[in-house]
Amino acid sequence: LGRNCYTCQQEVLKLIDLVTSNIDLHILPFHNQRLVEDYMQQLGIKKTNLQERNYIFQSVYRASLAYKAACMQGKRLGRYFLMRLQETINGDISKFSEEFAIDLAKDVGLDVEIFQQDMRSDFVKQLFLKDQKTAIDMSVESTPSLVIYEYVTGEARLLEGFPITLETILDEIDALICDGTNHEESGANVPTLRLL
Repeated sequence: LGRNCYTCQQEVLKLIDLVTSNIDLHILPFHNQRLVEDYMQQLGIKKTNLQERNYIFQSVYRASLAYKAACMQGKRLGRYFLMRLQETINGDISKFSEEFAIDLAKDVGLDVEIFQQDMRSDFVKQLFLKDQKTAIDMSVESTPSLVIYEYVTGEARLLEGFPITLETILDEIDALICDGTNHEESGANVPTLRLL
């Protein structure tokens, strides 16, 4: 829900508009106690404030479930829901509530009854946990992070710890494709982007 993740997503969406190859984009919500502590530090909240820590952790978790529930009605609608969520929250997590998520679901054109059922379902919770495992398996430690995965070679690149811009993404894709030029030129070197 942070501004940096929103900015990174804007850069990735520019890439999708710019590149003619097919790009498979997966936006995965990721959070853990370390990220909550970083957020608390940014706001000047003491790490020992357990009430605030739990509130932030639960709010991000519920927002993640809302995003995953929105994705159940289509990846594009889910991404649109997330972008609108980030724009409206604008880094102030106290604005998030279940009522807020439901109102936003209405605004973006989701079937609200199904959205509410999905948001509370065990299936969506399992999808969220699967995203956490995927992020950990890809060595993600902070947000925003971008994993560029190339199917033919199985090579992956992780970008994190600095501003992720269109230029840095293009540089990494170029390097990834150049590294894979030893493989047969079949036009299959289309990277999959996973934004975490």
